[in-house]
Amino acid sequence: MDDRYDISYIDDIAVLRVQKALPLAEMLETLTEIAAQITASKRMWVADDHFLFNDEEIRAIAAHSKTLWTEDSVVAYVAYDDTSFNLLRMLEIWREDEHYRIKVCNDMSSALDWLRGWDAAAGSA
Repeated sequence: MDDRYDISYIDDIAVLRVQKALPLAEMLETLTEIAAQITASKRMWVADDHFLFNDEEIRAIAAHSKTLWTEDSVVAYVAYDDTSFNLLRMLEIWREDEHYRIKVCNDMSSALDWLRGWDAAAGSA
């Protein structure tokens, strides 16, 4: 098991949790590793308090993510603190496109409800 992240599943939803704060280069490497391991079109990222990147880094994460996940996906980000929530909203703006829908939530229950209500094939919640 990698000490940087954890992957588990709730039904057909991949639940990803970064375990510690990572510098940008290591975060990009971690995203590449995670993308190689999961095929779920529904994903929930739990940010805890480790999503602390500046605007330029968030743009880099979004751009890198676009090269990794090109299939239709719905992704919920869970942010328990205001700083992570606001930074993840910036990521949502830079990352979302016609194939990748994002919602930032304050808790796992809301994120799971949103993901369970989404039909990725139909493109609607």
